[in-house]
Amino acid sequence: MSDIQVKTYTSGLSASTAALAALQTTSGTAAMTLTDAATAGTFHTTGLAAKVTLTSGGNISGVAITVTGTDIAGNALTEDITGPNNNTVTGTKFFNTVTSVAGDGSIGTNTSVGVAAGTTGGQAVVFAGRARLKSLHCTTGGTVANIAYYDESPISGTSIFSTQVATTTHDYIEPYIPDDGVVFPNGIYIDIPAGASASITTFYA
Repeated sequence: MSDIQVKTYTSGLSASTAALAALQTTSGTAAMTLTDAATAGTFHTTGLAAKVTLTSGGNISGVAITVTGTDIAGNALTEDITGPNNNTVTGTKFFNTVTSVAGDGSIGTNTSVGVAAGTTGGQAVVFAGRARLKSLHCTTGGTVANIAYYDESPISGTSIFSTQVATTTHDYIEPYIPDDGVVFPNGIYIDIPAGASASITTFYA
């Protein structure tokens, strides 16, 4: 009998407007100076890859800012985000590391790069290799959505198992999974939509 392994992910990551780059300006298409946490991938303290935010006290909405890095599987990942206008804007992709942030023009007003709160969702590697999903327990976050488990990265893989959060209240769900579990030939990767889960524990072998 295989030993059962356990991983728990929570939505406890706090938003930080300068986790990836402190307030700064750039000239032309020069890249912003990043923090060590950005390239090391230590900015997502809950183990879930996070969405990137841009914050500025001025109007740089005419600048398209490209974020470059990797996803949870180590694949190259890029996202173009329209610059903020005296506010904070949030991307839609989940980054495990960030290696470059650069505009298609000058960033003329002090702008910082951060991470969104864990309540905006996340992605993680449960196990990077052949495994069986045996069980899961989820404390829901109050948003109706599907929590999906993929055979590879959620960007390139196939969703093999998903469970629906069907309530807008905080609840507890434990979907049925056969005793033998569900086989994931290439690894177990989880995709948690915004607000779907306050905490989810995955049991695998």
